[in-house]
Amino acid sequence: MKKKLPRIFTLYTLIGLGANTALASGTDDDYFALSLKDLLNIKINTGSLIEAAEKESAAGITIIDKQEIGLSGAKNLANLLEQHVPGLLLMTHSEGDKIGLRGQIAAENYKLLLLINGRNITNYVYEGVITEIDQWELGDIERVEVIRGPGSVTYGTGAVAGVINIITKTASTDKPTLSVGVARNDTYRSDGINLQYNKRDDQLGVYGFVSYRTSDGLNNPDYRTMAPAEPSDIRYIGKGTIANAGPQDYLADTFGRPQIKAHLGVDIGESIKTWLRYTQSGQTRSFREKVYSLDEAGDPIALINGRGLQTRSLAMSAEYNLPISDISSFSSSLTLDSQEYIRYDFSNRQFDMDSSNNIRDYAFAQDRLRAVFMYDQQHSDVFNSVIGYEYSAIAVGAPWGKSDDYLWIKEGVDIISDANTSVYLKNSSLSGRPNRNRLEPVGDGLDFHTHSQLLEANYLLPDTHKLVYAHRLDFSDVAKQMYSPRLSLVSNFNSNNTLVSTLQRAQRMMPLRAQYLSDKNGDNSKNETLDSLELSFTNTSLQSIVLNLRAYYNEISAVGYTGERLELLSEMELFGLELDATYKKNQVTLSVNHTYLDPLDVTMNPALKTGNARNNISFADYYYNTSGRVPILLESYGEGLNNWPTNITKFLYTHSFLNNRLKFHLNAQINWDFDGSYDEMEMYQRAYDSFDTNTLSPANQAVFAQQKAEFERERYLLDQEDAFGMDYNLNASITYLWAFNQDTDVLVKLSAENLFNSSKRYNVSTGSSRYYPERLEYLEKPQAYSLSLLVNF
Repeated sequence: MKKKLPRIFTLYTLIGLGANTALASGTDDDYFALSLKDLLNIKINTGSLIEAAEKESAAGITIIDKQEIGLSGAKNLANLLEQHVPGLLLMTHSEGDKIGLRGQIAAENYKLLLLINGRNITNYVYEGVITEIDQWELGDIERVEVIRGPGSVTYGTGAVAGVINIITKTASTDKPTLSVGVARNDTYRSDGINLQYNKRDDQLGVYGFVSYRTSDGLNNPDYRTMAPAEPSDIRYIGKGTIANAGPQDYLADTFGRPQIKAHLGVDIGESIKTWLRYTQSGQTRSFREKVYSLDEAGDPIALINGRGLQTRSLAMSAEYNLPISDISSFSSSLTLDSQEYIRYDFSNRQFDMDSSNNIRDYAFAQDRLRAVFMYDQQHSDVFNSVIGYEYSAIAVGAPWGKSDDYLWIKEGVDIISDANTSVYLKNSSLSGRPNRNRLEPVGDGLDFHTHSQLLEANYLLPDTHKLVYAHRLDFSDVAKQMYSPRLSLVSNFNSNNTLVSTLQRAQRMMPLRAQYLSDKNGDNSKNETLDSLELSFTNTSLQSIVLNLRAYYNEISAVGYTGERLELLSEMELFGLELDATYKKNQVTLSVNHTYLDPLDVTMNPALKTGNARNNISFADYYYNTSGRVPILLESYGEGLNNWPTNITKFLYTHSFLNNRLKFHLNAQINWDFDGSYDEMEMYQRAYDSFDTNTLSPANQAVFAQQKAEFERERYLLDQEDAFGMDYNLNASITYLWAFNQDTDVLVKLSAENLFNSSKRYNVSTGSSRYYPERLEYLEKPQAYSLSLLVNF
């Protein structure tokens, strides 16, 4: 076993190394007052090492600035992204919101990366993008920059679907110096308060933010599921005739522990920037009934939510920028972060909910040190380059403040500290304990190290063309070398028309729990790969209107861990279109975007088509035997992607009145044609209809007939809901800024979500295993109203 990394907190004294500003942009400019053409020409860093105008970016980037954040009624960051980012889709799962981009979505957010000020804080062990996105308080965010599509060339493994870069506010001479905010969401029984402060003099700037938010969650939610055993037509969890208790609250704080966010940023001159950030969250999302806690005699005490998670994150970063000459500069960074993840399942109800006896499958901390060094050189008027080196060290161990024996990570086997001392193996009579026959003891934990080399170069060609080459090489001690190159040609035909043509490859390794086991078994040769051709055309010929059309063709070799080794799951060819139009004039801003995705081909790995492996990507190429007394064989059906609509349309409208003091905002999302999801139902139907019952005994023929009848009843009831056709959602907000006096103003915001009571939050389906498609379930989203008040001094 490799020596475990020291806890990263002891290394904070090294933070003077600074951070690489080439990976994070930071400006306090007020985008809201700029024209559309000016906005397109703002230099951004997200997605590249060299600043470029947004219209010239090789990556499809969406920027959500602080004005738009302030206008939105989104209850958390994930919902904000859903409202603004073209083609971004949210679904739910037991551990939280799942983010999809360009047809890629999974039960874990491991195909995306999450950055804070350009620093990667993704959880590489489990769940990927998990911290931050469920935070309800967004007042500390200057803007969010989202890459739609691959970003591995800049940020490394994991960025095959997209990148989310949260840019926090910094010290500024602008008002307010001090602000206090309060918020209330009645529907989710949530209250919050936040405080922020900033001040800057000639050499020192300080920005601070802290928030505290509680949520009892949505009471009595409508979780729609399949329930063949329910004699009535009711298919909502906890509401049928055989229900034992009501449904678990939705978005309730785990154990009543509040959401907390604290951020401190300190700038020294123009060269040194540091920040420290802490977040705490964890909310209920599982589709299940509440359960009774029990006293010592085993008698019920009270109904409580039976499943939840807890996450905590502490990140520290600094950056140092050194101009060497007029044509060259050097920058360095050091980032230290630690994330704790614990999942609870109240299956041993004689103990407290937060007892270690009710921890299930996951309890760990991920500690990470990342150092980056970059050198920027302007070689001539037509050629410049950036070259860099990055080192990352990750230690995986027990949760914060716990001994090694509290480590537990599940991936087919149970990764624990030691079979003789693990707290989870002390009482084998308890429910939900590790399988003693499938243990992977790792002592004090696991260590992972990655060295990376980065390069980007721009070369100006005649006639306002530009050639951009970039690559990233990642050398991990548990995975095959990853090479992510990108070549782009930027063609500015005139001031109104820009075409960007891009060829690139993105690669990722599996989450570290699976990558470790695969490497230990001598198989680290498979990395997921995405090869892409993308064209982007931007036009500003029409006054006050910007049009952008992106077309992409992706070839994806999807890789997964099948219990013992990394396996190729499927080969996919995807074609997509993204159309974005924005109108901005006087006091009105209107944006409309539409995305279309066509899976040209999905081919499951023939070696997995034994009838025992489920492909959770598409039912277009499928071969699986269900469980039950009479298994049925599910074979290929349809052409769509599982968990993905063919079309997504979004609208954003803002109108300002009274010299911009009163603002009205509307946003809407429409998801059309979840054909790939409903293909599962059709596949089951065909399997039943084509089954040769003559091969069954009379007893099994009766069982088969009952299974088919129950399945067809579930299908009939679901069809009455028209659940997988069109889903649409309309949200609205009104803000009013009241100038109390020369130094104080008050901002009031009233928000409404799901005004037509028309939207659903679908559950991610990883493929069903029973005699009916049990994964086709969703939450009926409620109408929700919230009120917030912000006082600026």
